[in-house]
Amino acid sequence: MAHALSTLRAPPSAFFTKIPAELRNNIYELAFTQTSPDAEIDVAQAQPPTKALLLTSRRFNTEAKGFYKDAYRKYWRSNNFFVKFREAGLISAAMGPEDPLAGVRDVDLENITSLSIKMVSKDGVFLLYTLADPRGGWSVMGDDVYDVAVRERNGRWDFAFVSSSEEMKRRLDGNVVPIARRAQIQEHIIRGDGGILNSLGV
Repeated sequence: MAHALSTLRAPPSAFFTKIPAELRNNIYELAFTQTSPDAEIDVAQAQPPTKALLLTSRRFNTEAKGFYKDAYRKYWRSNNFFVKFREAGLISAAMGPEDPLAGVRDVDLENITSLSIKMVSKDGVFLLYTLADPRGGWSVMGDDVYDVAVRERNGRWDFAFVSSSEEMKRRLDGNVVPIARRAQIQEHIIRGDGGILNSLGV
């Protein structure tokens, strides 16, 4: 803590403070920009903007924190992400249990708008699910079949297969209480490990 406070007391560069505010804002915006619209990012290896610049001085912290927050949210909302897991038969005892979401915050998962779930098997990498509706609608293997997270009357939830995007939206409209994205992904991994591939004859 003492180190962080002493860092914040450090004055910004005299040259930088002479730059017009509008230009400084452009620099802050560029410094925090980390979008890759044409690439897919493994959620487990995501690298959103950091607070390093905010810790260099109090002035930078005051002027740039808004740009940092906007860029951080934009990183998760604007990029294409995927979750990849290994088929159970490919996980050795030495590796231990695999959690592709370890280290990823719930709020960051919820902010993702483009997300797919892939399974690595001995026969290759299979695309199992693609997020079609951020409320909990998933396209199954890229087809016009959807797996929808549905809240049941007893408060629990489960997935239901539907055959159209219209039906998917209708079922999601009935969810008064949102279903956590992390829980949906984990359930898909459990179901996807052989089950979905076998049921579709893959």
